[in-house]
Amino acid sequence: MLPFIADLVAFVVLIGSGMLLGELLVRKSTGQVVSEAGSAPKFPPVELLLWAAPPVMLALVYLLLSGRQQSFGAWVRRRTAN
Repeated sequence: MLPFIADLVAFVVLIGSGMLLGELLVRKSTGQVVSEAGSAPKFPPVELLLWAAPPVMLALVYLLLSGRQQSFGAWVRRRTAN
């Protein structure tokens, strides 16, 4: 159970940091980007795509590492097995 929790925590931290990076990239808060996306004349607006790109990229990289047994949870699994 500990490796799963370690992977979950690492994933949530990466998503949160990606969202913060997206806020810095767009120079708007998350709430403002999401609220303006609903009233945009064309969906999805460019700001929403720019905001979502860092968290999606970090999540996909972590899932790739997890699939190759190189994630934080796999490291915890190897450490507890010894």
